[in-house]
This record gives sequence, structure tokens and C-alpha cells, in this order.
Amino acid sequence: MTFWLRVPYAEKDLAKELGCRWDQDYKKWWKPQSIDESVIPKHWIIQHLLIKDKDGKTKQKGFNRS
Repeated sequence: MTFWLRVPYAEKDLAKELGCRWDQDYKKWWKPQSIDESVIPKHWIIQHLLIKDKDGKTKQKGFNRS
């Protein structure tokens, strides 16, 4: 499961320092499993992510743990 993050642009350097990764396809940050989620600022955490598939239909992708 992908742990998606909504990182403000002004905080992108902190995300990099914490080891978070940028997904070029989804244009979202994500947390690798090796990173303890307690170090991730709570305001970055996304409960779910809505994406558009190749047909333009919206669907949910990558639920985070609550």
C-alpha cells in the first residue's frame, strides 16, 4: 500500500530530508515503508487519493492507514 502525502511546496526540502519520494506520474509525495510514520507531519497525510484513469474516469488509489 502506498502512503501518499500532500506536502506543501515550501516544505518539499523537509520531505526530501525525511526520505519521502516524489511520484512523477501522480504528482504526489509518498512515504517509503522504511520511514517511521511518526516523523511525518500530520498535515501531510492523505486519507485517500482520487486519480483519473486513462479513460478520464476518477477512482480512488492508495488508502493510507488511519
